Amino acid sequence: RKPAEPRDGKPALTRQQAAHRDDEANWTQKHDRSWFGYKNHINADVEHGFIRNYAVTPAATHDSQALPELLDITQRHQPLYADSAYRSAATARRCKDYRLIHRVMHKAQRNRPLTAAQKRTNHRWARTRARVEHVFARIDLFRKGRLLRCTGLARSAVVIGLINFAHNLRRLATMVRQQQAHASG
Repeated sequence: RKPAEPRDGKPALTRQQAAHRDDEANWTQKHDRSWFGYKNHINADVEHGFIRNYAVTPAATHDSQALPELLDITQRHQPLYADSAYRSAATARRCKDYRLIHRVMHKAQRNRPLTAAQKRTNHRWARTRARVEHVFARIDLFRKGRLLRCTGLARSAVVIGLINFAHNLRRLATMVRQQQAHASG
């Protein structure tokens, strides 16, 4: 990697500084905390907790931008459960194209609060969506808050892919243990 060029009147980075800088990652805010790095977007099997597909993007990328990479044509006539960040005409159109059942949380807008029926629907869908959030919780629990020790989107995507693969292996081991216990008991 060559040293970065001077910009905005700031001195150029040294070769060592440039080697430790990740120019592809960026900042985002979540729950009033700033985060730097990448996002792991997943398509998870709600019934068993396996990660079917994943996409890695810089942290500031809106969640809905990763949706086309996550959708699977083989999941026709299956529901797509997603939070309100995914609610848009483009998502509804994509669900129709893929023949998916649109189950994206309703979103309140300024001067237009959710109706009682929309709140009930969101509550019903949230129970299913929580199973996907459990996948992220299990990954965080296993990793114990460790950070990625690499720079660049490509390397980070490989490491995150391995983390997702390890999650699937742990889920498989758990399911095998449960089936063995059920068969012997």
